[in-house]
Amino acid sequence: MPRTTKSGFQRSLSEREFAYTKCKNVVCAYVLLDLTSTLMAKDGYFAVGPDQPHQLPRYLRCLPPCLLLVYREVLSLVACLSHILSENSLIDLLQHWTLSTLFPSRSGLWMHASTFGSFSQVLDRGLSGWWGAFWHQTFRVPFHAPVRFLMREGYIEAGTAAADVVSIWVTFLQSGLLHASGSLSSISKTKPWRPLQFFLLQALGILVQRAASRVVRRPLKPLSRQLRRGVNLAFALVWLYLTVGLYFDDVASAGLWTLQPVRVSLFRGLGLGSADERWPLWDHEIFARRHDH
Repeated sequence: MPRTTKSGFQRSLSEREFAYTKCKNVVCAYVLLDLTSTLMAKDGYFAVGPDQPHQLPRYLRCLPPCLLLVYREVLSLVACLSHILSENSLIDLLQHWTLSTLFPSRSGLWMHASTFGSFSQVLDRGLSGWWGAFWHQTFRVPFHAPVRFLMREGYIEAGTAAADVVSIWVTFLQSGLLHASGSLSSISKTKPWRPLQFFLLQALGILVQRAASRVVRRPLKPLSRQLRRGVNLAFALVWLYLTVGLYFDDVASAGLWTLQPVRVSLFRGLGLGSADERWPLWDHEIFARRHDH
């Protein structure tokens, strides 16, 4: 079994390396979550979303709309990546130590590989590399199950262009419905069609990039590797910039960014938070309380 897969997912070779890698991920994610939550608390958008009136902090008022959008999308993306990384790393640690004690046959370190693949896949494949290799593949097996069923039953032929197109649309449709369900079940006023539209646009973007690549490749000489990588990266980033606001707007409208991910804040202790914020965030509100009616 290779240490690193073609998509860049890595496995640890020893218990010591496994514990070090996962603990390092938790610490790095904690710092990033602290930073992003501190900055988000200053911008009302992250509390109520784009559909409710909110005030901009002074240092953001001078930004043009396009740069303000970049700022919010990057901050949301870093927070999202950090949440996923910290949760998966903690779960890997708990599952491995629990399973190795109770079920030794399920203690293989290969079962707890890295959460994200290699970013080089985005450079080599563009938007499909982002979603099919770099991004976490937690739902890959269930999302591909309907297409595998269709192939097994003979409705579509494996390895054909039709099977590839159906697989892309079915996968992103399921992802969109999954995230739209979270939006629909939120207490706040959200628009569940926004996550669904975002993920369907990712399927469209992958197909558009592949089609454009085939059309451009025919009349032109082969491009250098550096140029191909630059074009792939540019397409992926531009497409995400134009579409990811749909998803992050709905996350903000649901109020998810108002949840405090850390309880001891380094950046608030350094004075980067609001005047009334303190670095220890433990208070009576985080504990369960009895309400008598």
